[in-house]
Amino acid sequence: MLWVVLLLDAFSMLVTGYTTPFSIILTVLIGWSVAYGTLYAVGSPNVRPTGRTLMAGPAHRRLPPRDRVPRGVRRRLRGRGPGDAATSSPWRTARRWT
Repeated sequence: MLWVVLLLDAFSMLVTGYTTPFSIILTVLIGWSVAYGTLYAVGSPNVRPTGRTLMAGPAHRRLPPRDRVPRGVRRRLRGRGPGDAATSSPWRTARRWT
């Protein structure tokens, strides 16, 4: 919707003679440069929830925390060592699975 409004505004400015196509393109390029420069300098926010937030959800609804690994994940983890990347799954608990 925003782009439609901007295109209509640019078209009306061109028709009435208030601006040139070069100045519209230059304005868009300067705006994008400032936006990407700000994004690079400040960074983008991390919107992923933390583990504490994930565990607070069921507790808020008075549900007990799940201490078991889903069946398919348990099969994939069987026989792997403690340093293996597959053992660092989000369903990992303190006890060893067999």
